[in-house]
Amino acid sequence: MILLAVYFLLPLVWLLVSTTKTTAVLFNSPMLLPSSLATFVANLKELSLTNGGLYWRWYLNSVIYSTVTATLSTLISALAGYALAKYQFKLH
Repeated sequence: MILLAVYFLLPLVWLLVSTTKTTAVLFNSPMLLPSSLATFVANLKELSLTNGGLYWRWYLNSVIYSTVTATLSTLISALAGYALAKYQFKLH
């Protein structure tokens, strides 16, 4: 289980660490050692300015879509679970 956790979490850790590096440093430094918090802030600023901040619109769209989808699927599952628990069906 620990091996699987490392397998699935390592890309996420690498992604977070890579946000602290410049492009030149990214491939020429140890993979899991962060570079600098100042570089993280500069990368975030560049991301915010690229295409007029379009990334944040995409991010908001993803948050809204996933929240609405998760809420609706939870509601439908709860209603279906209630119906299956309370009612007797002919094929049951």
